[in-house]
Amino acid sequence: MLKSELKAGNEYAFREKRIAGDPLARIRLIEHIRGNKWKAQWIDTHPGLVDYVTTAQILVPWKEHKLFLQEETDFARLREYNSIHGYEGSSPVSEALQQVFESVGEGISYDRGILRTTRDWLNRLRTRCQLPEYTLKWPAFAGRDGVLHLPHDQAAELARSFCMVEPAPVLIAIEATERNWSMDVARPGHEYLIPLLNQY
Repeated sequence: MLKSELKAGNEYAFREKRIAGDPLARIRLIEHIRGNKWKAQWIDTHPGLVDYVTTAQILVPWKEHKLFLQEETDFARLREYNSIHGYEGSSPVSEALQQVFESVGEGISYDRGILRTTRDWLNRLRTRCQLPEYTLKWPAFAGRDGVLHLPHDQAAELARSFCMVEPAPVLIAIEATERNWSMDVARPGHEYLIPLLNQY
């Protein structure tokens, strides 16, 4: 959470180490000390204990902790699904998907095998692709903030459809970058760009 969102007297979910799956503790913030330091009192795991915590260790308001844990589980399942179904982080396909979704416009992004967008933005894009409205398909899920998270294979299917219907926005960006890199490679001392250009 951001420091500006925290308030003394409120209860929050606290995690000693920012590792998914580690247990959460319920704390009440007593006062802001300085910088990102807060004085806090433990409520459940060590009742009455008063200690200092950092903003980075405070994850969500306590009333949202179950939703937070569910979202963590959903992300873990989505990443596992991606690895089983052929997602590779630095593959040409992943690079291409990132280029396609950067060309689509705001409201949609693809990173590390996960497409993030709202239902409205997704349906607008699907309309442009002449596809029906989206229905949530496992392992895709909606986060606490309403943002949809779709797996790599669903992102690839959507990107293919977009490229078939509207290839120009994607090709213009790709060709411009390729042209610039080709000119850079021709200059002495820029030979290190050749493998990047080949991969691109």
